[in-house]
Amino acid sequence: RTLPEWSAEWWKWIWLQPTNEHPLFDTTGAWATNGQPDGPVFFVAGVLGSSGTIPRHLRVPESKHLFLPLRNVEAENIDTEPPLTVAQLRQAAAGFIDHVTELHAIIDGVAVTNLFLYRLFSPVYSYELTNANNTKTYQYGHPVTGPIDPALSDGYWLMLEPLAPGAHVINFGSTVGAPFNFTIDIT
Repeated sequence: RTLPEWSAEWWKWIWLQPTNEHPLFDTTGAWATNGQPDGPVFFVAGVLGSSGTIPRHLRVPESKHLFLPLRNVEAENIDTEPPLTVAQLRQAAAGFIDHVTELHAIIDGVAVTNLFLYRLFSPVYSYELTNANNTKTYQYGHPVTGPIDPALSDGYWLMLEPLAPGAHVINFGSTVGAPFNFTIDIT
């Protein structure tokens, strides 16, 4: 898969997890492995609806690439009448990501540079929510089920080569400026 395709797969993984053990609500790392897909990539989640510093401890299977969002956003047409076109959804997503003012990623004490070069625009994708215990229901305040189509994503992402077995420290996050004023820092 291409990196933009991995970003779409990351979102499908995120939306299909039940909220009671969801990686986006995880402040310890206990739910980091929930629903991880088979294959060469381990998805790392940010935090939904929180601003601030979040430390987590998690185990990644050996020989897996790590794919993580520095700052990302998804756009779709839930509760939108009339529905937005794909071009309008892309514009809405960019309207948030264009306000990112700071990105950081430090792996075992070494800063990753030029992070603003890692912006990815996903292809259009779809997914199906089979029950209402999902983060879309949480976001929208009412049960959301059924097909979500179209959906797309914009944001800054990193795909890391598999790390050597052992303990590692990864710190990542971002700041989104006005009018959003949102900072996240995950270790």
